[in-house]
Amino acid sequence: MQAFPRVFDVLIVGGGVSGLALSYYLKRRGLTSLLIEKGPRFGGNIRTQEHDGFLYDVGPDSFVRSKPEAEALCRELGLGKALIVPSPEGRHVYVAYEGQLHSMPEGLSLGVPTRPLALLETKLLSDLGKGRACLEPFVPPAEEATEESIFDFLARRLGPEMAERIAAPLLGGVFAGDARRLSMQAAFPQLIELEKAHGSLFFGLKAPRSRSSAPPLSLRDRAGLLWRALREEAKSPPSPFLSLERGLGQFIEALVDELDVMKKSATSPGTGSACARLGEPVTRLLRSGNRVTGVRLDSGEELTAETVVIAGPPWAAAELLRGTLPGLSERLSQIHGAPTATVFFGFDLDFESRRLTGSGFIVPPGEGEILAATWVDQKWAGRAPPGAGLVRAFLGGARRVGPNPLAASDDELISLARRELVRFMGPLGRERFARVYRYAHGTPQPELGHLERVAAIEESLSHVRGLHLTGAGYGGVGIPDCVRGALDLATLIADGSSTSFHTSV
Repeated sequence: MQAFPRVFDVLIVGGGVSGLALSYYLKRRGLTSLLIEKGPRFGGNIRTQEHDGFLYDVGPDSFVRSKPEAEALCRELGLGKALIVPSPEGRHVYVAYEGQLHSMPEGLSLGVPTRPLALLETKLLSDLGKGRACLEPFVPPAEEATEESIFDFLARRLGPEMAERIAAPLLGGVFAGDARRLSMQAAFPQLIELEKAHGSLFFGLKAPRSRSSAPPLSLRDRAGLLWRALREEAKSPPSPFLSLERGLGQFIEALVDELDVMKKSATSPGTGSACARLGEPVTRLLRSGNRVTGVRLDSGEELTAETVVIAGPPWAAAELLRGTLPGLSERLSQIHGAPTATVFFGFDLDFESRRLTGSGFIVPPGEGEILAATWVDQKWAGRAPPGAGLVRAFLGGARRVGPNPLAASDDELISLARRELVRFMGPLGRERFARVYRYAHGTPQPELGHLERVAAIEESLSHVRGLHLTGAGYGGVGIPDCVRGALDLATLIADGSSTSFHTSV
């Protein structure tokens, strides 16, 4: 075991993307940190597998461009030329309905139709459902600012049919969650703001960005936007997603390269060093009065620092704080996830396994036993060898229909996923491999009352010095949210702020 100094500026518990990004940003600000990861590898849920000519991301396979922090960090790490967008043939999405796959209507933005004529062509909605969705620009905004579920908000704006069959499954799927329990205010506050500012989601999405703080659109402006939308030609907008040529594991590798892991510089770190340890669980936080002073490792070794950061989801922090700050631990444990699994299939492409062109499909509640599927080889270039296809199915989540992914065997999950894929897609071709990956907690669920739960955590933390929290589950859950949270927290620590709490809201 290497002899690390006992005192650091910052101890970071958790080696996922939040912890790695925080370590990087602290180093850039001249602070010395030690990143402690209990597992055998860095990256958390971000992990890329490669074998037999196949390459795929086990967890998230991309991040959104509209939140620029992840892209900016990739470029800062020298990965700018490795950034890729989905293949042209992989930009289309389908929706499962009555045992068949139907094309997702063109012109949807966060589930909101912005091209009415395209919506009229879909077979996913009845004529009444189409008409109701097209009336969204004329639906008055909510009179009171009360919390709504994703489903209730979308049903009020777009009608229950559009919400149930398209919009709510699309937005709820981001969290593998139940749209009837997820908080719109916590999950997609930007849509709440559009309704508040413009009185309509359609007008808010269509209004020029320069009008974000301008007075509401005049009747003439609204008529003009509607007329242009009706005349708008079908075109594929730029993809909102980015990935990397060798998968998102390339991002983790670049961040790890910035660490002093098992190097001589890690034994006597100077200003701006980023040290790290793998395979060393933290069992307890050390406390003196109302200040957290360090951590105790599973080996019994104790490390101290001016600041301790728990970088990861709320349940990880709850576990660590149970013996030291039980009240805070209890509040953190109220934010939970839901077990999920992904099943990958590699198979021969032949005359029997012809597929629709696109990136995959979503499965609304009641339509199947999987949540969604991705046609990985069509979505991203270079993910399968010539003559082969690669697909992954998503199972479990908050609205699970089939077996618990943690309790079922690999064979059971593979059989279920294969059966559902064949039901929607037809024969897959000769199978080359099938692999299962499980997530005990899945994605943090911002369910109704989430903002109040976060506020309660913040109140508890206000009485504790030397402790910060960051990661998915307090604000956003995406990679850019985690990177932004790490960047903001590094700035707070470097500036000597006494703030004990940070989220990426």
